[in-house]
Amino acid sequence: MSGLLSTGAWLRERTDPLDAETAGSVIAARYRRPDGQPTRLFVDEVLPRVTAAANTEALAILLAIGAATPESTGEAARTSAAVLAAAGVPAPSWADELAEPITATGFRLLRRTTGLAAGKTAVLGGEFVRAGRRHILAVRLNPLRCGEAAGLVTLRTDLDLDRAIAQVQADATRDAAGLGGKELDAAEFRWEVSEALAIRAAHEAADLLLGFRPSSDPHGQDVPGYHATALLLTGRLQALPILRHQPPRPHTAACDELIRIVARRSPTRHPGPLPARWARQEGPAPLYQITVNMRGARQPIWRRLEVPADLSLARLHAVIQAAFGWEESELHEFETPFGTFTAPDPDGPDPDFPGPAPDWPDTRTVSLGQVLTGVGSQIVGVYLLENEWELDIELAKISGRTTGASDPRCLDGQRAAPPEGCQSWDVYEEFLRILEGEDADPDSEESYERLTEIGLAEATDFDPRWFDLEAVNADLSRLR
Repeated sequence: MSGLLSTGAWLRERTDPLDAETAGSVIAARYRRPDGQPTRLFVDEVLPRVTAAANTEALAILLAIGAATPESTGEAARTSAAVLAAAGVPAPSWADELAEPITATGFRLLRRTTGLAAGKTAVLGGEFVRAGRRHILAVRLNPLRCGEAAGLVTLRTDLDLDRAIAQVQADATRDAAGLGGKELDAAEFRWEVSEALAIRAAHEAADLLLGFRPSSDPHGQDVPGYHATALLLTGRLQALPILRHQPPRPHTAACDELIRIVARRSPTRHPGPLPARWARQEGPAPLYQITVNMRGARQPIWRRLEVPADLSLARLHAVIQAAFGWEESELHEFETPFGTFTAPDPDGPDPDFPGPAPDWPDTRTVSLGQVLTGVGSQIVGVYLLENEWELDIELAKISGRTTGASDPRCLDGQRAAPPEGCQSWDVYEEFLRILEGEDADPDSEESYERLTEIGLAEATDFDPRWFDLEAVNADLSRLR
């Protein structure tokens, strides 16, 4: 506690509110779990004890944390700061300036133009002004690690934006040659930086669960310093517009497989808390129209469903299985902007997996409305972890709900889903060739063996063109 108050004494003497934000982000980052969420110790003990000091140092700390932390912890700090201010505690000199709005004045991207990384983004930069004070936030990317954020830097400089972020690259790698600039708009900058932060978070979660706990990145930035600046940067990003309908930047194939394995055991959560569930006292939850597309299908296979927003992800899974003609399976997961939520494994944790057994998020405890928060928002459902049928789920429409009950129903769709026995799209395409008589006689013994492997008695049991809206809704009605 004395260390925190000494930081408050240092803050009391500052004049630039950016110093306060930087200190606040360092304090908040120190009290965060590996998944990026604040510890209960910080919320339940540290903030109340700081508030109880009731002096300018305490007020400076609370203002700094409140400015640097975008989620509920920041709100708690701002509320406590307001209590001290109302009680007459003198504020630090920078407090009024800290409350001034921040204006974004430019965004740039520098790409490599030569060498093995030609065409890859090297560094991103955003320029911000508050009360006449200019600062730059720069993000160095590592093209060899899927374009993750390798380092974050806060600059107060007279250099123009291009030269400033080129200098960041030169200071880190001693190489700023062969860089080409491009102007970004605010939404593009937010997307580029958010993707770089998310990729870094996914890599760190995988490293952590596999037992690797790096203290610095390859170019020397200590990890606590990275996460502190990431908090500050996240706050800046939240004030920028969102780039709609932009797909996530992919990892390499090998990296993506590792992250997928890790996510099933300890899901990575992006910064920001999961929204609250719909409360009964608020009245009936709205109705969601969602479009569910099978990713990777050669010809479109999809369903449009109407479901209540307070439907649990576990229940949504059952609805999807019925709509696609599959049987209910206990194994499923949903990849969302707030983390990957997994069905409880009926066999329990994997004893051979190296790493701790975490308290896994459960699809039974999270509702659809918590993870699809606006029209156009998307999640990914994975049906059966061995088969990995991936379903892109997008919120197409929100409408009011006039009664207290609304059963899921299908509004439209196209084509039959692959039989559950198909282990991949390659197996399904081979199965279709058998049905069409391209690879073998559908009535031959070889074809019969292939059909039985995927759970069919004969070729006529399956028609890939089939979709019957009435039959699908009859299957959904059996879930009620």
